[in-house]
Amino acid sequence: MAREKRSSIRVNQSYKEDGDGDAQPVASGSRPTKRHAPAESDDDHDFDHDEDEDLAPVKKKAKRAAASAAVKGGKGKGRVGKLAKFNEMPLDVLGEICSHLDPLSLLYMSRTTKGIHRLLASKGSRALWISARRTVALPDLGADDVTEMAYASLVFERNCMVCDKGRAQKHDYAIRARYCQPCQKKNVVVANKVAEAIPTLHPLAISCSPFTLVSPTGVNGSQRHFLFLPSVRKISERLHALEAEQSMLERGGAQSKKGKGKARAVDQDTATPEEGIEGTPYLIYIREKRALVAKAREDNISMCRWDYTNAEDRDLAARDVSKLRTEAIDAKMVELGYDVQDVQLIYNYIYNEGKALTERTWKTISPHIIAYTEDNKTRRLQREENLRRKARRDLIDPLYQSILDSWPSDLNFPSHHTFDNFDSVIVFWEPEGVEIDDGAWNAALPEIHTKIREHQVSTKKAWFATLAFNLHIAGSPLPSHLATITPLDAPSRDRTHTTTVRPDITDAEMDAVFARFSSRFVCCDVLLPYEAMVAHRKTAHNDTGPEDPYDSAVELTRDSANFLKLLLKRLDKEELDDETAKDTDLEAAGPVFECHKCRCLEPRSYLNMWGLAFMPYFNPTPQTTGFVWSEALDHQMREHSSKHYNASDRLLYSARIKRATEEVDSDSDDDDDLNLGDYSDEYDSDDY
Repeated sequence: MAREKRSSIRVNQSYKEDGDGDAQPVASGSRPTKRHAPAESDDDHDFDHDEDEDLAPVKKKAKRAAASAAVKGGKGKGRVGKLAKFNEMPLDVLGEICSHLDPLSLLYMSRTTKGIHRLLASKGSRALWISARRTVALPDLGADDVTEMAYASLVFERNCMVCDKGRAQKHDYAIRARYCQPCQKKNVVVANKVAEAIPTLHPLAISCSPFTLVSPTGVNGSQRHFLFLPSVRKISERLHALEAEQSMLERGGAQSKKGKGKARAVDQDTATPEEGIEGTPYLIYIREKRALVAKAREDNISMCRWDYTNAEDRDLAARDVSKLRTEAIDAKMVELGYDVQDVQLIYNYIYNEGKALTERTWKTISPHIIAYTEDNKTRRLQREENLRRKARRDLIDPLYQSILDSWPSDLNFPSHHTFDNFDSVIVFWEPEGVEIDDGAWNAALPEIHTKIREHQVSTKKAWFATLAFNLHIAGSPLPSHLATITPLDAPSRDRTHTTTVRPDITDAEMDAVFARFSSRFVCCDVLLPYEAMVAHRKTAHNDTGPEDPYDSAVELTRDSANFLKLLLKRLDKEELDDETAKDTDLEAAGPVFECHKCRCLEPRSYLNMWGLAFMPYFNPTPQTTGFVWSEALDHQMREHSSKHYNASDRLLYSARIKRATEEVDSDSDDDDDLNLGDYSDEYDSDDY
């Protein structure tokens, strides 16, 4: 017996015009294609089913090549005959099977063969659909504009009824629509703007169309009515057609009644069977549609209540399906030789989606699952290797601590990480399985000590280079025989100059510069000399100092240069020598200092970690006068540090310390601001 052609079982839905011109959802399994003819039924996925003569499918010429495709090994060769038993199944057995299905499963079954589709789409199968609907407690509808098959499709399918793509996320039972977000924005329009979208809109189309209070934007405080354009357009066209038919009938009746009086006009908005022509299709259609609008609002309430009460049950069912899906994927990946822990680290919907895993689905997603698993495997192996390396490096801890305890000075002593990566140390832990031999370690100690001293000297030179650069910007450059500042031949975005320290510079020469009053660094709102700053960076930031002068923190450059200029100007005003001055010399002056050009009373915006101003700040009790020297410095650090303000607003942190009795020339106010000049790019990079 020749096998009937399979119809598509893809779960999609589109719009189709019924007999009275409404926009009705039609499951894609019944859409006509060149290969699959539509099912000839009088009850498909249409919202109105009272004019079945308009639903007759268009006959298309059969494609002869399709018959030979299976013989020659076409796409359907492997599936030939698999559904033949359905055609031979007794109706009572088929009915018993259908009585145990839920609405979605019954929809899928109706798309297996044309014969079964014709049977389940007929009006005689309505009891089966009602039984399936009651298994999920789906409420009965008061409006009769939706068939049982269309009702199941509206609630349970997930494709967009406009673009036919399987991404519909929104259901609106009031307007009998399901759509994706882009289609909602284009097709759900407020009532007073429908006429702009449909130029030929019938005057009564809006009152005959169902509406929703759900706005595409999610905000509808004024409770405006929103309509679905495809539905309104079909109703409008139907109204125009019925109105034209009625006009033709009225003109014909008026001509046949000449001399016997003219037909009385009927008000369309208030017409009743007693006042108008009871059998006029136009008026009957208007009354039916308006009644359906009211019933649709009541149905929407009951359907939304069902949707809400069954959401938890659906979530539990989806989680159960998702669990079965992940277990099936795990089993398949184990068969391929992968570790299940690498598979379970996949955080992607294709792994734990709430849909059953079929062979067709597995064939589609398996390349992606394998790629994700390979990435997880690589990361896992790297983590395991890092843990093994850490365990081997921990064996160096006692040796590192013993050298640190016996070392003359821990200033700029290399960190544990730096120490472990010395060439003379890494050989004792890097090869896996290596054991530390005391004799080999003692033999390597002289070279290790040499590397430690070299590291201390290079780190101290890096701090010296940072200080030299800041002093140069502050207007007090070091002698050229100690350090030079030269522009780069190929400047980058965050570096335009380089600082070169004399290679054979001695510790005594660097210590003499570090001992100056102005040789200080800014970090964490504190102004500290060299040795104190090194200790602060080690304890507060787990940092032994910059390997390169440009690798230091922001405060070591921008604010340091800014405050160095403040210190140098104050030394000049107080007539103190930079090499011999002490903080006690200024502290002895008493509370005579004030903050010049202080703007603490003005709002300012702190910068967040991305460098963006995110909140206004007001100092509730600012003090601007009567400072001793240490208080004045503390005020400058807390209120006028650059990290508290937008870098483009220099005046907010350009305030300076002065004695209360000093007179400041207004023409020289700009001299208080740090002029970065050619170095502004290095201070205004995104790192700051």
